[in-house]
Amino acid sequence: TEPGYRPLRHKVADPTKPVVLELAKGLSVTGVVLDSATGRPVPNAQLWAWADSTSTRIADYESLEADGPADGRGRFTFSNMAKRRYRLNVRNANMADSMRPVEVIGGQIEPVTIRISIPQWSELKPATPEP
Repeated sequence: TEPGYRPLRHKVADPTKPVVLELAKGLSVTGVVLDSATGRPVPNAQLWAWADSTSTRIADYESLEADGPADGRGRFTFSNMAKRRYRLNVRNANMADSMRPVEVIGGQIEPVTIRISIPQWSELKPATPEP
C-alpha cells in the first residue's frame, strides 16, 4: 500500500458497470526498536503488523508493513492503520518478552517501544554508540 493510505478490498458485483473507489487516509503509529541486550536502537529493522481479531473470516484478516525500515535511531512509522488493535513484530528478530505481544491501536498518540532479541544469524545489529 501507499504510505498514508489504507489497503482496500471491494467486491465487484457487476464488472460491466463502473466502480468508484474512495481511498481512506490511514492512521499513524510511531515507535522505536531497541536491542534488549544493549538497549541501543536497531536500524533497518523491518516491521509488520497484523490485526488482532478473533474472527476467522479471511476478509477480516489484515497484515500491514511499516512505511519503511527503522531509521538509524531505530524509529519507525505505520501510516496505514485503521482504528483497531494490531500486534507488531520485527522480521529476523524475536520479541524480548514473547509472552507479552506488542499491541497498538491505529491512531494512538503515544509512541511504542519494541524490545527485541537479535539471533546470531540475523543481519540486524544494534547501532554503535555515538561518541
